[in-house]
Amino acid sequence: MGPDVDFAAFSSVGGVSAPPDPGSASSKIRMDVRVTSSPQLDFQNSYAKLSGTVDLRVGGTIAEPSILGRIQITDG
Repeated sequence: MGPDVDFAAFSSVGGVSAPPDPGSASSKIRMDVRVTSSPQLDFQNSYAKLSGTVDLRVGGTIAEPSILGRIQITDG
């Protein structure tokens, strides 16, 4: 993560999007990705300085991904 990460850019809040085409390649490619951090993750950008751990699983398809897991903030 760098100081220029904008988490708001990842959300679709405020925008309306059409459902993905079931015949497209991005609807057929399934994901099963696990994201874990080191025991003590330190994150800092212009808005916050946080410490904690991350254990996430990214699944679903590329067109409709889902993220499940835990983000634990221990300091910040």
